Amino acid sequence: MKHLYEKYEDAPLWNIISKAIADLVENQDLVETTRHEYIVGYIVQKLLDNHEKVPALLTEKYLHKRVKKGNEQSFLEVMDKVPDVAPVKGDEL
Repeated sequence: MKHLYEKYEDAPLWNIISKAIADLVENQDLVETTRHEYIVGYIVQKLLDNHEKVPALLTEKYLHKRVKKGNEQSFLEVMDKVPDVAPVKGDEL
């Protein structure tokens, strides 16, 4: 049956998202009240529309996790090993 998001059915994300939603439905973690194709298509469209933001969001999450693991003393020990020299021309602040 035709639907609004047919143009995305060939996108690699389509099968991944479709399978993930089907798994959630099968495990009774999700109840679909809208046609499956519309749910998958909407999510694929949003991800493709925002594809440039996704890596940044994942990187930000990763950095927040790393910050929680770090400690100031270790940071200062490493910084003490950095030579105190003037920046290369063009690298000044």
